[in-house]
Amino acid sequence: MRRRDHRAGGARLVAHLHRQRAGPVRQLRHQRAATAAGHELGDRRPQGQEHADGRLSGARGQNLLVGAGVIVREARKRSILIMFDSHRIEASEPDFPDIAVPDNITPALQMLATRYCEDPGAWNVYAIDIKNEPKGKATWGKGDEDTDWNLQAAKIGNAVLKKCPRLLVFVEGVQTNFNGVNLEWGQAGGSLQGAKDYPVKLSNMERLVYSPHLISPGVDFISPW
Repeated sequence: MRRRDHRAGGARLVAHLHRQRAGPVRQLRHQRAATAAGHELGDRRPQGQEHADGRLSGARGQNLLVGAGVIVREARKRSILIMFDSHRIEASEPDFPDIAVPDNITPALQMLATRYCEDPGAWNVYAIDIKNEPKGKATWGKGDEDTDWNLQAAKIGNAVLKKCPRLLVFVEGVQTNFNGVNLEWGQAGGSLQGAKDYPVKLSNMERLVYSPHLISPGVDFISPW
């Protein structure tokens, strides 16, 4: 589900759902799934392998927003909740803040929020993770509006809630250390040390979910754990 070539991010999930292979998800007692979103949802078409093997058979020739609708519909039939994840905004994503400023990221997220908030059948769309792995130049509580992810996250999250007040807004951490506290190994999106003193201020704080991004040793073999 995490692709860099503009292919439909949820193609593999759709394949499982269409082929009645959501069983492994339920066997693991998971009732939630995340699927990638980006600001190209409205105009990109599924490419390459999606058409070749029928993974997006319910959205042939349609844009990725329609493909997302297939995922939501098929998941709903199986009582699986969906969270959209703003995983990669462009095929080659530079470090924050070059790509994750509110003006660049909010149009697609507001599009999703509006689409599924106005659809009474989309009860299973419950959340949006507004930015995957803030990293590099991203700071938290530094006081710099250009790099402070907590400030940018508030703008993006409030824009989402303006379109759909019922959604949960997931906010990941940053990669850097905070106030001189050194981490043995900082993962992108993993540090929420600054959240206590510098919270993300949403219009409805009950919709805020802090979501540290941590990768297991099986994937990140450099991490000390």
